[in-house]
Amino acid sequence: IVNNKITYDFRTQQSYLVDPFGFGFVGQKEILPGVFAMHAGNGNQTLSTQSDTDINFDDRTYWEGENGELGQYRIGDYNLNGDTNFNDRIQWELNNGKFTSVPRD
Repeated sequence: IVNNKITYDFRTQQSYLVDPFGFGFVGQKEILPGVFAMHAGNGNQTLSTQSDTDINFDDRTYWEGENGELGQYRIGDYNLNGDTNFNDRIQWELNNGKFTSVPRD
């Protein structure tokens, strides 16, 4: 706790992974040795009770509806560069089928 705020750098280690039954839950993605990030591609957060914990075909529909939109961050802009295009679809494809046990609440 620093200045009455909890601070934690989630980039430095695999921060949350609970998979006691071996279902294949994933935590973060190691993008470089010792550097971790969230998995890209989870645009749908509301369609079902699992929407916030899995990356699946429902998330692709956000990219499809926004493909070609420039100059602003959109839900389907999975690499967060302000341009929704095929590069975002690649991010979704790389992570499609991944899910986590990190609770929303």
